[in-house]
Amino acid sequence: MSIRRSSIIFAAALLVAAACAPAASPGGGTAAPSPSAGGAASTLVWYADVSDLISLDPAVAYEFSGVLLAHNVYETLVKFEGADLSTIKPSLAQSWDIKDSGASWDITFKLKSGVKFASGNALSADDVVYSFQRAIKLNKSPAFLFTDIAQLKTESIKATDPSTVVVSLPKTASPQGFLSILTFTIGGIVDSKDVNAKEKGGDSGSGYLLDHSSGSGPYVVDHWTKNSEVLLKSNPNYGGTKPPLGGVLVKHVPESTNQQFALERGDADLARNLGAQQIAALQGKPGVVTTSGNSLQLVYVGMNVTVKPLDNVNVREALRTAVDYDGIVKDLLKGGAKKVQGIVPAGLAGYNESTPFQADVAKAQALMKQANQDKVTLELLVPTGPAPGGVAWADLAAKLQADWAKIGVTVNIKQTTRRPVHRLRREVDRLPERLG
Repeated sequence: MSIRRSSIIFAAALLVAAACAPAASPGGGTAAPSPSAGGAASTLVWYADVSDLISLDPAVAYEFSGVLLAHNVYETLVKFEGADLSTIKPSLAQSWDIKDSGASWDITFKLKSGVKFASGNALSADDVVYSFQRAIKLNKSPAFLFTDIAQLKTESIKATDPSTVVVSLPKTASPQGFLSILTFTIGGIVDSKDVNAKEKGGDSGSGYLLDHSSGSGPYVVDHWTKNSEVLLKSNPNYGGTKPPLGGVLVKHVPESTNQQFALERGDADLARNLGAQQIAALQGKPGVVTTSGNSLQLVYVGMNVTVKPLDNVNVREALRTAVDYDGIVKDLLKGGAKKVQGIVPAGLAGYNESTPFQADVAKAQALMKQANQDKVTLELLVPTGPAPGGVAWADLAAKLQADWAKIGVTVNIKQTTRRPVHRLRREVDRLPERLG
């Protein structure tokens, strides 16, 4: 359904791409306070804001925290390896072949032998078919990657034998694009026997996989205590290289300063949501290592274009044109971000370096006049806590409020925790326009 009001959703994903700035305590982020560092028995303690965590189900997870955790629990047919995001590598599929059959692109995947899920069940082609069809049928936030981008249909996914899967795509779809999609969480393969046994009321096991796991990856979900912590433990049936850690404990600590203090005390090994101020305070301290780099997170403003005045393209263009992007990067994020004005993050295939939108108040005012809108009031819904790069969401919202006031737009800022913001976004059928 559509949200029947003028609302702009502010979520982590197109205004600027924030730099991820983690800091680690002794051992470069691999040591744990208890037991002693090193060895597969140790557990990494990671402090982070995981208020965006809605589900650990690979067919449902689309927010940053859920995707990050699910990638350590589920394996995909193919993958990217390390920092190389341009070359598709084998994962559960040992090989694949793309054939032009005239009417469609037919991609044949040959599965690796001997792969087991955490349950002990052997991987088969039926699990792949089930996983892909399940993601389409559930039709949650990431489903558009299959249905819209790859134009995939449930009947186009077939197991021709226990180790072979054939996926047929229409000629209007990109086989290489589909392979890239399969590296994302929605391509995670679940244990169909286990999930079917946990199904309740025709939910395809989504209630169970909300906070449990049924994958073949290096870790399994031990528990998720909402608003508190997630514990991953090593999977004894994992067929790849044994993970160096026996577990990863993710503690929900949304405030950057509290993460900083935890690192200084030795309570945390790793922190994710540190801003420029916290990084500066930690740099040079004994036993603390700081590092930064561009992440794949994008920050954007989403607009409900089904309601006035956001249904007017000139209003949307005016809002885009009034934003001081350079000021956000320089002043708010202290240079800890990269201006990106496309839907593909820097570092991925398809990234466009062009930045067509620059702050131009006169042009934005002219666009508002062309739209016959001289006085507009909008609600801006933003999460509490820090945004990517450590700056407070409230400060980003205040900057937008000030920029848009210059063109006659009054912004009422409303804050809530991240999970309701993401749930509201999920209720919208599609956000066809994004502010970037």
